[in-house]
Amino acid sequence: MKPLFLLSICIIASGCISVPPTVETEAQVTEVVDGDTAMLKFDNRTEEVRFRGIDTPETNTANSPREFEGVPDSETGRECLSDWGENASAFVKSRIAGEKVTLEYSPLPYFKRGSYGRLLGTIHYNDTDLNRELVKEGYGRMYGEDGAYHEEEIEAKLAVKGVWSCQGA
Repeated sequence: MKPLFLLSICIIASGCISVPPTVETEAQVTEVVDGDTAMLKFDNRTEEVRFRGIDTPETNTANSPREFEGVPDSETGRECLSDWGENASAFVKSRIAGEKVTLEYSPLPYFKRGSYGRLLGTIHYNDTDLNRELVKEGYGRMYGEDGAYHEEEIEAKLAVKGVWSCQGA
């Protein structure tokens, strides 16, 4: 195990594997679509931005409880998640609707887009990482392979916050 770990450190340190750079830009929130998506105007364009590394319950389509560990795959579980999807949307609106925020995203040629063509980014407002705050407060879960927000999700689960209260539904 140690040789593999050391090899990984050497490869990363040598630059053979690079992490895509990110840029930060000021953006105007023109619309909050739901708990993990907003329309942002920046650099003379408007983009639909999916909050990178997180997932909140859906508001316009059915939720799959299997995506939220421990939530029962039942009508009650789906209804609970739907309610928390609405709560997540309201939370995001209360924080950033109509506001100027800082958008952190990967520029070309590393431009990251989600499966629906949305730009993936991290939203910062008032020195707060909104993506992190959503997971920490239980409005959503971590999403993706990079494991970002893992600790925040564990804290929210242990405190039975937000979507994690649906586990007993």
